[in-house]
Order: sequence, then structure tokens, then C-alpha cells
Amino acid sequence: MFWIKAPQDDESARQSLRDRAELKAVSDEFEQFMWAKLKLADGNPSKIFGSPKKVTALAKPHKTPSFPSNAALPLFISEFQHVMGLFQSHEESHRDFYDVGDIGYAEFFYNAGGGLEVATYYPRIDVRFVPLKTTNDFAKRLDWDKTKLAELEKWMNEHSPPASALQRPSPGRK
Repeated sequence: MFWIKAPQDDESARQSLRDRAELKAVSDEFEQFMWAKLKLADGNPSKIFGSPKKVTALAKPHKTPSFPSNAALPLFISEFQHVMGLFQSHEESHRDFYDVGDIGYAEFFYNAGGGLEVATYYPRIDVRFVPLKTTNDFAKRLDWDKTKLAELEKWMNEHSPPASALQRPSPGRK
């Protein structure tokens, strides 16, 4: 398990909102969309995002991932993540960090066997960004997060392999 810092937000405000139904719905949308796109890319984020900007081994237990100061962790992505089998000997656990055009960053965490387990997205902060300083900022921040998720979905739709890439000829057919 590891913790992703959200420096623009008040930690206690984030924690108090974690179980809100509105966040669960947006989190589910993000997860379903991201994993569907990764499936089209054969589980390889590089087929969508290009080469990773940075690859980091997860050598130390509970090492805290960090991201650029011009980005934010959306409320619908938990700051607490769990990757199975981390920190075993001869492990392949690591994280890959990608630019997502000019809209943000994506980060992928891999388990000890090298399998992809966690996908995160950090949208770039813009003038409309609302840091979560108190729970009173929730509605405005959630609106910003949803807008940024829509931008990610649009960008990924434009840069992902087409659905037809999954269609393979049946055996015996030409």
C-alpha cells in the first residue's frame, strides 16, 4: 500500500469526503474507461501515451509517489493505493509516468510480477482549479475534476487504438 500526496488539498477534507456517492460514480467511470482503453492497447500504456517520461522502481515499502507541482490528484482517485506483491525479492514492481498531451499526466503502477495494477491521472492545474481546503469546496472541485476527466476521455479516444484492433479473424477464415 502506498499514499499519493495531494499537496493542494487539505488531507482531512479529502478523507472526510472519500466515501461520497458522487465520487464513487466518477471513480467507477474513470476505472471502466481507463481499463477498457488499456485493454484495446493490449495492456500497454505506451501504445496510447507514447514512451514513459519516467520509470521508477518501487524498491522501498510505502515509498510515496510524487507528481509535478502543476498537477492535481482528482478527488475521484484515492490517495491510498494498493498493489499486490510489492517489495518482494527479484521483483519487477515499478511505476511509469506519462505526459497526456498538454492536459496532464498518467501514472501506472506494476506489481512484483510486472503486471499492471493501478492507473492514476493527474490533470494540469488551470485558472479554474479549486483546491479542496474545506468540505465547502467539494461541489466546485468535483465540477473541475469531471471537466478534466472529460478532457482525458476525449484525448484518449483520439490517441487509443481503434476497437477494430481487437477484432481478429476467426481460425480458418481469411
